[in-house]
Amino acid sequence: MCAIGTHSLKAEILVNKVINKISKLGLEMARDVETEAILFYGRRLDADLPRCIMVGDTPIDFSSNIKYLGILINVNWKFNFHYNYIEEKAGRVVRALNRLMPNLRGPDERRKRLYANVVMSMIMYGAPMWGDTIGTSKLLPALYKLQRSVAQRVVSAYRSVSSDAALLLARFPPIKHLARMRRRVYILIKEHKEAGTLSTETYEEIKDIEFQRMCDEWRD
Repeated sequence: MCAIGTHSLKAEILVNKVINKISKLGLEMARDVETEAILFYGRRLDADLPRCIMVGDTPIDFSSNIKYLGILINVNWKFNFHYNYIEEKAGRVVRALNRLMPNLRGPDERRKRLYANVVMSMIMYGAPMWGDTIGTSKLLPALYKLQRSVAQRVVSAYRSVSSDAALLLARFPPIKHLARMRRRVYILIKEHKEAGTLSTETYEEIKDIEFQRMCDEWRD
């Protein structure tokens, strides 16, 4: 049963306005079981918060988290569910790739690095959104463990080789620093685009400066 109150009423009015606009374009809103909805709100919880929303004549329950463009977000704009999701997803890929990349008589470093970049791209997807929060996540050690495993395979190192040594030899910046760098680059490029001052030279300069800053942070 839906909670009834001002929040529910306002949300339903806005949703139905969107549906009407879509209908005028000759399209129809899908209302199947896969439709999801999420309600964002501040830290002060209101007893009037609705539990679902009516899309036409179909009730859609609000979820505590939702996947949007490959990123899991919860109602408080936290990414803990996303970190857990990528840790599990990347972990499966790492285990599969480890069987393809034995330290002895396996692919050369160039091919191993190609495989490793697949894993890192999976982990770093959406970093401009969550790059400033990963440093305090409880799942960061688990992600570091994955990155260490990949780095050890790339340089054919034993398991006893430390994370710092493996990442340095493989030339893989730690996830925390890499995510922060990508977020800073994204923000700066966005600012230049909005100001109409972005050029190829500016783009490359931003990347070089932020890469050097990341290296300095890693060194410290």
